[in-house]
Amino acid sequence: MIPCGGKANIDRPLIIFRQFGIKTFVMWDSDVDKDHGATVNHRLLRLVNQPVVDYPPTQIRQTFACFDERLQRTLLGELGERAYSDIYQECHREQEQEIYGDETKNPLMIAQILQKAADRNLHCSTLEHIVTNILEIKNMSVLEYFTAVAALKEVEIALAGV
Repeated sequence: MIPCGGKANIDRPLIIFRQFGIKTFVMWDSDVDKDHGATVNHRLLRLVNQPVVDYPPTQIRQTFACFDERLQRTLLGELGERAYSDIYQECHREQEQEIYGDETKNPLMIAQILQKAADRNLHCSTLEHIVTNILEIKNMSVLEYFTAVAALKEVEIALAGV
């Protein structure tokens, strides 16, 4: 996941990666709750070969996902307001370094939130769908992914004891 500093900056890296033959999965908020962004939505929808609309609804496709408002609102809805708030506060306290800007859009913060939710046996089906699509792009099964994650966790635990 590569943060681009806002959806207005997604198109250029996407085009460059495609020119190099690098498979991509793009995510953005369509900002239906704001009065701007329609032009950028048009550009991104064209790049993912979708019909152009001002503010696309939440949708997950093979190579992209967009959210009518914000990804964080989807997380809140699927995890529950109380659980999301508790997990968010816990992650915020554990941050080793200051995250600038909107930390709820930071990939590391979102990964932490999802990990802590999974640890509590809570799931976000929307993000699980996105992960599955990304893994399919990479020709990796979900089982292979979780096996790799488990192996990395074991290495992390071993290194923490050194």
